[in-house]
Amino acid sequence: MVLKYWGTTAAVNFTTTKLLVKQADGSCSAWVDLADDLLKVHNITGLTRQNIKTKDIPTNLVGLGFWVYPTNIGQGGVPTVYKFGNHRVFKFNSSNVVYDPSYGKRYSGENPWESASITNFVYDDNGSPMFHSNSPSQQTIFAPYVE
Repeated sequence: MVLKYWGTTAAVNFTTTKLLVKQADGSCSAWVDLADDLLKVHNITGLTRQNIKTKDIPTNLVGLGFWVYPTNIGQGGVPTVYKFGNHRVFKFNSSNVVYDPSYGKRYSGENPWESASITNFVYDDNGSPMFHSNSPSQQTIFAPYVE
């Protein structure tokens, strides 16, 4: 059995290690949960779960989410979904290194993750979506979270 990252759109409901293994499919939350469980089994510490979202723009634009490059290969193949309101990864506490278990990739920091992963940002412009291409300046917020 091959475990997949967003193998189907039903993956939105598969957010834990248990559901990922049972359904062989899961969201980024499930992949972070699985990686965290495996790290705990081996007594590996020093990583923090991170929730990534789009920064709001001071001109009254609220960040709604982002589109990842649809050609990025996730766990188990190309994901069926590439438009997200948020994403979950790990950061190493001793550095800015980002590990993304959904794609099985490691990045030297937040901006390198963003540059390699995101093609467009989506904002709420008074009830209408506005799209903005990724640029060299970081447009995401990484924040620790606990489940």
